[in-house]
Amino acid sequence: MIEIFIGIAIGIVLTLVTLYIRSYLRKNHLKLNTRFIIGTILIVYLIYSFIGIIVSPEYTKPNGNVCKGFNYGINVCSGDIDAE
Repeated sequence: MIEIFIGIAIGIVLTLVTLYIRSYLRKNHLKLNTRFIIGTILIVYLIYSFIGIIVSPEYTKPNGNVCKGFNYGINVCSGDIDAE
């Protein structure tokens, strides 16, 4: 139950920060470079995934596949697809 409240609080804080940034940019006649932000997020995600593939230990999924990588990144799995 506490996780729900924490999630709601984080959502409210992110919404308020976003609204503040938008009003600041409008007030000062500035623009946000969205391509740069999206590209930066993509590069950070790929770096996170490759580090996870290289560093993390192997684990076995319930279907028998052996995977390597962090939970929220790209995983490299090997095993029989038709095992189940």
